[in-house]
Amino acid sequence: MSSAGSLISAAENTSSSSSASYFIETCLCSSHIISTSKDNFPERNSPIRFRSILPILCWLLLFFSGRNAGSAVNGANPAASPTADNITHIYMHNVLFHVMDSVVLKVDALEGIMEPSKSGQIVSLDDKSSFTLQMQNAKTSISSSDLTALVNGFILPRAGTPLSNLSLTLNPDQSISVKGNFHKLVNVPFTSKATMQATPDGNMKMHLSDMRVAGVIDQDVLDFLGLRISELAQPKRKQSFQIVGNDIIFPIDEMFPPPRISGMLQSVTISGGRLNLVFGVNRADVTQKKSAQGDEPPIPPISSRNYIYFRGGVMRFGRLTMDPVDLELVNLKHANSFEFSLENYYEQLVAGYSKSLPSKGLIVYMADYGEITKNPHK
Repeated sequence: MSSAGSLISAAENTSSSSSASYFIETCLCSSHIISTSKDNFPERNSPIRFRSILPILCWLLLFFSGRNAGSAVNGANPAASPTADNITHIYMHNVLFHVMDSVVLKVDALEGIMEPSKSGQIVSLDDKSSFTLQMQNAKTSISSSDLTALVNGFILPRAGTPLSNLSLTLNPDQSISVKGNFHKLVNVPFTSKATMQATPDGNMKMHLSDMRVAGVIDQDVLDFLGLRISELAQPKRKQSFQIVGNDIIFPIDEMFPPPRISGMLQSVTISGGRLNLVFGVNRADVTQKKSAQGDEPPIPPISSRNYIYFRGGVMRFGRLTMDPVDLELVNLKHANSFEFSLENYYEQLVAGYSKSLPSKGLIVYMADYGEITKNPHK
C-alpha cells in the first residue's frame, strides 16, 4: 500500500485512543518510507519537501478524524426516548382533575406515564406542554355540565366548525339529548339524540339520530335530501374531530387542553348523570415501556384514600428537580376526593406543607383547589 493510502486508511479507523495511536505510528512509518525511497519520487516532488509537510498533514488528518469520531460517539447516545428506567409513572386515586378551570375529569383510578413532548426534554409541572399524560389503565367520568363546558369552551372553538352552543344531557337509557346551532349565514337551531361508544382504535364516537333542524325539518326529510351532519358541520381543523355521515369521531388526544392526554378508550357508558370513560392498555406500547417496578403499581409512601403519585424518571416543579422522581401529593383534609388543578398546583402547594422521607422521596400535603378558589367543585 502507498504511504498516502496508509494515511487515509488510518484516518478512517481513528475512532478510539488505540486507533489514534495506530494512526500516529502509520504517519511515522510513512515518513520513514518517504525519506528512504528517494528513487520513487521525481525531483520536483522531493522527499525532503514531503518530510517537511508530513507532520502538518498528519496533524490535520488526526484533528478532523478526531472530530468525526467525537460526533459518532456523541451521536451514539442521543437524548434517549423513554425507557423503563427514565419514564415518569403517574398514579391517581379519587382525584378531581381540572382539565380546565371550569371542567373536571373525575379520576377514580389511573395508571399512566408522563412522556416528554420532545426528545431530551424534562417533564415539568410548570409547563403543561412539556409532556403527554398517557393513560395505560384508567377509570374516569365527566358530568353533563362539564362535558358541555369542555365541548363549547375548547373542542368546538379550536376546531373551527359551524356547530356552536351545544347542550349535552346524559340520559339513563344510555342516550344523550343534544341541542345546538348550525351557523349558516345565521344560527339555525337543531336538536338530536345521540349515543356514545368507543371505536376499535380507542377513540370516542358520537352517533346522531332523530335530528330536527329549525324545529320543523326532521331526520326523514334530511335523509330524503341526502343531508348528513358531515355536509353541514365539518370542522376546518380536522385533527379536532371528524364527521363521517352522522357520526362525530373525537380523537382522545385532541379532546383536552394541555397537558395532552392520550389512551386507548375501551368503553363508554352513562350512569348517575355521568359519562364513564374506561381506558385500557395498548399492548404494543406496554411491551416497549414496561414499568421499572414491574407490572404491579408501587405502593405510595403514605397510605391515603386520595392521592397523586409520581415515580421514576426526572421531573421539575418550581425550582426543584427530582431524579429519580418519588413524589406523592395528598390533600390536607380527609375528603371524599382530592381536587387538583395543574394550572394552579403551586398555589395549592404553598397553602400546604411538605415532608422529606428517609428514602429521599417527598410528600406534599396540599390544599384542595376548591379551598383556594373558595368554590369547591360539586
